[in-house]
Amino acid sequence: MNKYWKLFIILLISSFTTSFVYSQSQYSLGLQLGTHISASLKYDKNDIESFDINAGFTRQSNSSTPLVSIGYLRNYEISSNYEGLGWYFGARTYLDFDNNSDISIDLLIGLPLGITYNFNESPFQLFVEITPYFAIRQNEFNAHGVLGGRFYF
Repeated sequence: MNKYWKLFIILLISSFTTSFVYSQSQYSLGLQLGTHISASLKYDKNDIESFDINAGFTRQSNSSTPLVSIGYLRNYEISSNYEGLGWYFGARTYLDFDNNSDISIDLLIGLPLGITYNFNESPFQLFVEITPYFAIRQNEFNAHGVLGGRFYF
């Protein structure tokens, strides 16, 4: 299976799972840049609980491989004195597709920790996140970081 079929499968999985998100309110679309580049779709179930779906490419070891993830996040304000500033933590699973093999897929388990800033009277949010993770097939711990933005609908 070439990389275009893998990308098609990632997009198909993402579009299938977004039907759940679009049927709800409080969702956002965004972009993440860092050790991976991905599109992000986030659903805020309430003020504390969120779910996100990401699809894109990793940029590690001088190669680019398709990546898809699904996560659960808990959101909190840092302080009432700093309006718009918050933090979150959660759990996320990743499927990382290897370009060197037709069937090489790695499952990653991550624990994201991030800081957010919501602009007053604007639907935009900026965030920075670091995620330590464990890659099951490679049997290794690692971490990645991203800087991103979201637009709430």
